[in-house]
Amino acid sequence: MVGMAGLGTCTILSNRNTYSSVGSTNRTYAILLRMSAYRVFLSSTFADFKSERKRLRKVLPLIGVHLDCAEQRGDEGKPLLATLEKWIDECDMVVLLLGSRAGTTSDTGERWTRKEVRYAFQKNKRVFAYLRETPTESLSLVDRDKEAERDLDSLLTDIKEKLAVIPRFKFGECCKLTAMVIRDVDRCTRELEAEAYGNSFVQEGTEG
Repeated sequence: MVGMAGLGTCTILSNRNTYSSVGSTNRTYAILLRMSAYRVFLSSTFADFKSERKRLRKVLPLIGVHLDCAEQRGDEGKPLLATLEKWIDECDMVVLLLGSRAGTTSDTGERWTRKEVRYAFQKNKRVFAYLRETPTESLSLVDRDKEAERDLDSLLTDIKEKLAVIPRFKFGECCKLTAMVIRDVDRCTRELEAEAYGNSFVQEGTEG
């Protein structure tokens, strides 16, 4: 995550399919809920994930997923932290891209990526993390600052404690990353849709 002039954060909007109406008020509510857009907060450092984000912007719309990038939205007239927390509050999922950089620090000295991740877990968001392995010939992407390296190792340790699986991909494998993100976002979207549709039946039975 970097300053507002070059944010590495995006919001992905995924259109929901609609169920056929059954006439019930609760089911109609569920239908309208599905017709709105699922939101995915995409967190990463900026410079070293430029090509990955570019590929996601091109491919995801082809499957009915819309990207709303933070660098295009601006700061919405609020402090950066408040803006990021607002976007996380509004999202259904968080996609986290991890590489060899720890990212920039906030005015408190904490890395922006860590702030985003901690807040997402505090809000019980569904988080999907992907770790890019850096080959020897690409060591220029690696933070050589010892403090930055420790911060990155600490972040990875915390994430591994919370997530059972963190898929890996290699530098330059944008297609592989895109396929994994599409797979996980689509699966989560279907689960959320099933929950919303199932809850409508539970509410209907209770009221009946």
